[in-house]
Amino acid sequence: LDVGMSAWYAEGGIRLIGSRHATIRPYVEATAGVARLNPTVGVDGWVGALTNTGLAFLSRTEPLVGAGGGVMVQGGPVVVDLGYRYKKIFASSGLASAFSLGADGFNVNQVRVGVGLRF
Repeated sequence: LDVGMSAWYAEGGIRLIGSRHATIRPYVEATAGVARLNPTVGVDGWVGALTNTGLAFLSRTEPLVGAGGGVMVQGGPVVVDLGYRYKKIFASSGLASAFSLGADGFNVNQVRVGVGLRF
């Protein structure tokens, strides 16, 4: 039996970046939004299909906040972004609370690495 809860985010925020003319630019950011939580059960056959159809009615949208920081390193047109993000999904419904084992929502920790080209 495989039980899970997936989340889709929609969020916006603000990022404060160091000098645009420096090679190494630290930044901090704050975000807020919503997360759509979808419970699923991994069972084969018609039992799994029926169970997941029923669980679809228990999907919830919960508030989400986040904070993070990092550093952008630029060399010519290439930019490397190294950062950390912390997100908190406030799960108030009974099912989401059960999936988070009684905790007050879900905590998400992310380490990010990005590479970009500036024109």
